[in-house]
Amino acid sequence: MSRTPPRNDAGPGPDAATGPALTLRLARAIGPAVRLVDAALVRVYRYQSLSDDRRGCGEQGLRIRLRTLAHARTLSDVQLEIGTPFVELHLCNDREADAGTRESAARWATRLLVRYRRSCRVIALRMLEDPELAGARAVGGVTAIFGGAGGHGGAGRLPEHLGFEVLPHSIANPVRRFFERLYAWGLMAAYTPGSLEGRRPDELGFVEVWMSRQTFLERFGPNA
Repeated sequence: MSRTPPRNDAGPGPDAATGPALTLRLARAIGPAVRLVDAALVRVYRYQSLSDDRRGCGEQGLRIRLRTLAHARTLSDVQLEIGTPFVELHLCNDREADAGTRESAARWATRLLVRYRRSCRVIALRMLEDPELAGARAVGGVTAIFGGAGGHGGAGRLPEHLGFEVLPHSIANPVRRFFERLYAWGLMAAYTPGSLEGRRPDELGFVEVWMSRQTFLERFGPNA
């Protein structure tokens, strides 16, 4: 005698309500707030625009400000001591979000490479012409990529494509590390949601990208 299969009214399994899918939805939800926070940080930390109007990002991919090193750094061609002035890089986020697929995220990574190169050429010119940047001995910054210093994927390889040295960046304070990761995740959700497809927050790591002044000017200066 045949039996009617029992009905399953429990709804979707636990994986549908948790894991990467839920995390992505949460990240997209905080995207608008993250945009506001990022714009506020640009004003508070006085990052300089590289666009012709010196206001928004325009067709540039980076903003900059002059800082001094809190910790020594050893690069392949120079030793940077504590207190060394350097040009800090900040990614431009003044744009609309992409379509939300991995393919669109990959296409955006290709466009970013063009924008970053354009910005690096402007930075090199300013380092030669702006007295404020004349003493900067390096160019560098911190960015978040999946997999940390050993990360893979288009965006994760961008610094190396540009010639930067990629060094690990650790955040010892677990509370700060949590919020830094949440903020970086929110930025990706706001601008390149496709890059988060199938990813988990704990896969997101931080790296430092560095290039000495001499190498930077050789690569991006007027005579490059």
